[in-house]
Amino acid sequence: MMLRVVVAAAAAVSAVDAQCDYSSLAASQVLISDKSICPLVNSTCVVDKRTCTVLPWGSYWDAIGTFKDAPAQFYSWFFTGGRSVINLDMATFPDRFSELSFTNISLPAESKLRPWPTNLTKLTMQNGNLKKISVLYPLPSKLSVLFLGANYLSSVEDLRTLPRSITRLSLQNNDYTELTNLDWTKMTLVYLINCNLLRSINMVKFSTSIVHLDLSSVTLTKWIMDNSTFIALNTTLRPNNTADDSTRDDGTQSYTGYGYYNTKITTSGADCAAANGVIQELWPDKSMRNYKYASEVFKVCVVPDVATSSTSAPVSTAPPKPDNTGVIVGVIVGVVVVLGVGVFCFVKRRKPQPDDGYPERSSRGKSGGNQDHYHQLDGGDKGSNNRRSVTQNGTTHNSGNRFSNSGGQSMPSLTSTDESNINLAPLALVRIEARDVLLHQKLGSGAFAEVWRGSFLGDDVAVKMLHPSRVTVTQIQSFVSEIQLMNSFDSPYIVKLVGACWTRPSDLQCVMELMDGGDLKDYLDTHSPAQFAWIDKYRHIYQIVEGLVYLHSLNIIHRDVKSRNSRNVLLDSTKGTKLTDFGVSKEDIQATMTMGVGTFRWMAPEVLQDLGYTISADIYSLGMMLSEFDTHHVPYVDLVNPTNGQPLVDSAIILKVVSGQIKPTFTDDCPRWIYEMAQQCLAHDPEQRPTAMQLSFIVGNRLKDLM
Repeated sequence: MMLRVVVAAAAAVSAVDAQCDYSSLAASQVLISDKSICPLVNSTCVVDKRTCTVLPWGSYWDAIGTFKDAPAQFYSWFFTGGRSVINLDMATFPDRFSELSFTNISLPAESKLRPWPTNLTKLTMQNGNLKKISVLYPLPSKLSVLFLGANYLSSVEDLRTLPRSITRLSLQNNDYTELTNLDWTKMTLVYLINCNLLRSINMVKFSTSIVHLDLSSVTLTKWIMDNSTFIALNTTLRPNNTADDSTRDDGTQSYTGYGYYNTKITTSGADCAAANGVIQELWPDKSMRNYKYASEVFKVCVVPDVATSSTSAPVSTAPPKPDNTGVIVGVIVGVVVVLGVGVFCFVKRRKPQPDDGYPERSSRGKSGGNQDHYHQLDGGDKGSNNRRSVTQNGTTHNSGNRFSNSGGQSMPSLTSTDESNINLAPLALVRIEARDVLLHQKLGSGAFAEVWRGSFLGDDVAVKMLHPSRVTVTQIQSFVSEIQLMNSFDSPYIVKLVGACWTRPSDLQCVMELMDGGDLKDYLDTHSPAQFAWIDKYRHIYQIVEGLVYLHSLNIIHRDVKSRNSRNVLLDSTKGTKLTDFGVSKEDIQATMTMGVGTFRWMAPEVLQDLGYTISADIYSLGMMLSEFDTHHVPYVDLVNPTNGQPLVDSAIILKVVSGQIKPTFTDDCPRWIYEMAQQCLAHDPEQRPTAMQLSFIVGNRLKDLM
């Protein structure tokens, strides 16, 4: 299945006269970043492989070509798909790139890749169909991080030919049955999580360089190691720290050591005798382990070092007393966003074993069943065999990475080292006890988060949390900033923060006051215009505008003043109408732009073109919402394609909005002053739109006249 691309800018269809470089490629349509072909407004485009014609809205791509003109400020690019077969035979990237990631992208059976960037230090090729690492050769000499999780790798010989520059290696969820005669003395991090077929590790050498070795959900029936490795593992690694036992002074957690959740390690006396070794217990100090695994005994066979002549049995060395100065290896996995490009797809993941207390990891698998939807925001399956398919939309941040989203992606849940990079110290003053927060009923779900009805010390509250199956470091840190921002608000028109709670960074929860009336969209859907009189609508509009006045006085952009999907205009029988949802990163914008039907429709033209987001964009979205107050319908729902009579698709609507050809419909029953105010809010030029303060004056005076 090819990836669908939605370009958030004016689409252009153009042809290149010269012979297309991609004509011989075993694919149909190619994603490129080439200024000589792509429209000036886009950093990337999709072209027909035969003619290099730039393809219009709704096109697909099944190959990647040159990225020679990738914006100069970006030094990495992440691609995520839906386990689609994507041809990389002509993919080339600037030598300045230090990181490339391909997740849920499978390669054709016969692939001959172009050379990697010379400065590449991190390469991820996970959740694909990779069977041999040698397909990726030659690997660059500077490569230090290689993540190959959730593929079909089984060749130990490939592991023996890896560059010695690699110090961090993920082989999790692959098909290895044994690991034999490997020199991993330079490795600082090794992931073997969920290698369900792995039964034997024989003479794989580690040194005191190792910082994190994760064997979670691995069952070994034989592990033979030399004495140096045994001493190194025992003296260097402690149990993989949890949030309960590794809190630093700044409130963050340190994750190092060995991963042992659902790990079984046994070695028979016969196998050990055949190797001239002695059975020893690995990691005998269990005092720092999670209580569920405190009694687990890991039996290995230890043989003398080859370089020594002594035949005496090795001596078990107890691990050192814990300290808080371990080396932290950060592995930050981003989501993918191309400037003006979003791609829709599904990513297959496997659930971890129930209640194992350990972060979910990237997995392979088929999905089945049906996923419950809330406003049809989230795709995905609840299926059998502990497998599911989930979706997540793109994000971006200003760290110098380029995240080019293949839309419905699900990133691997955070590893322990990922969580060590998250700073929760800013929330210390608003932290409440997690045990005092109870969840009762899911109220809604969005691209990144879900909201639950809950209680805190007996009081009704709303609890917002990130989707645990797709959380990233960037999203958590943005969530922290969102909670900080909410804590700074003091307005009757903004939902109040109660506090924040967590046991580890990935399960951070934002606890807010509960609004008993639900969101405005639901109310409009369930009440006819006759049931919802304009005099009542005026009060709701006034409170929304006052919320914007407050936010804009703080120079804060709400970004999402629409009643559709995001539940960010909330109603209450006694507290009135309030604004909520204050995500502070562009993730929220990009998520909205890659979610379900209709979500583009509230966006200002300049936002659709990625020309900048100012407070005037909030005003435009308010104008769209005024049309909803009038019609009780989604904007542009009445527009149809004149050729077939079908509703106009989003891509066509976007083009018309960007070019200023359309505005939402208002009924004849709409009060004249509401209509005129809405038209001012919907001005194509952001400079021509009124301010929130001006709107407050207009609406306030009207309310006074009616009293």
